Amino acid sequence: MNARKLLNVRVGLTATALALCGALVTSAMTTSCASSSSSNGGTTGSTGGSGTGGSTGNGGSTGSGGSTSDGTGGSSGSSSCPSVPNGVSYCDGMAQGDLMKGYAYIALGVDDTATSPVCADHADDLTNTRQITAPTPGQCMEDGKTCPLDGHTVWADSNKLCIKGSIPVVSGGDYTKNWGLQIGANTSQPPADQDGGKTLGENSDKAASYTTITATTSGSITPADTKYKAAVRVVIHLKSMACTDDPYCATMESGTPIKLTSFTTACWGSCTGSCKKLTTDDIPNIDKIGIQICADTYTSYTADPYCLESIVFGTD
Repeated sequence: MNARKLLNVRVGLTATALALCGALVTSAMTTSCASSSSSNGGTTGSTGGSGTGGSTGNGGSTGSGGSTSDGTGGSSGSSSCPSVPNGVSYCDGMAQGDLMKGYAYIALGVDDTATSPVCADHADDLTNTRQITAPTPGQCMEDGKTCPLDGHTVWADSNKLCIKGSIPVVSGGDYTKNWGLQIGANTSQPPADQDGGKTLGENSDKAASYTTITATTSGSITPADTKYKAAVRVVIHLKSMACTDDPYCATMESGTPIKLTSFTTACWGSCTGSCKKLTTDDIPNIDKIGIQICADTYTSYTADPYCLESIVFGTD
């Protein structure tokens, strides 16, 4: 399809309540993953935003979005893409498979840097690009745009979602502008919160039976040999979530299954008080899934690149 023939798609990025060291801050689809009891022994950054949509075209580019951001999207290309039974692969910036069929997104904090993917402001010229940045914290989707709705987020790889970028050390325990980097995708095109869009359960009647999720990643996050290595989390968003709701998240290791019922909205610590746990009834309502490299107060990190290759759902 010619890149000029665009279908502009807006995905409802949620602004979420961000619990940061006792303070409550509003930030678009961002929840703290700060933890004094994290698995790597360190306090880690905040959990990033959910995705944005895309415009159809021929460039292999996809949507951007996330914490305090809006996004645009991608094109379905002609690359050969892997098939993942009971799961999701990625082709030219779009999720592939029965369970997820939506455009990809990126998200980042204001003080974090993403050098790839990049934004082509005009979909008819994918060679004229700029670096993607995040708008001011506290904004919902309509308030700030990381890539124009008539543009494309141009991904470097055709069969996986890869991000290059850097995450500085968190200063003074304040993750508001520095929570890390995230990549992920929507369950459908158009997105589930729009007419014709579908959630995980609406895409497949198998969704209600899944009990685990396994994310496979590749690439590198450096440094990797320090006492406190960067925490990486899977982030899950539900169609039913309001603009002020926290997404669900859990710390991950590539290729290791995670019980879906272990996801909570307090992934930086114990789930108490207003914290919510993902239930089996929630699983069919999933509309976005991503992975996030979290910032922390100990080390600065570089993704060079770090890639999401596939997601597989299991039944124990």
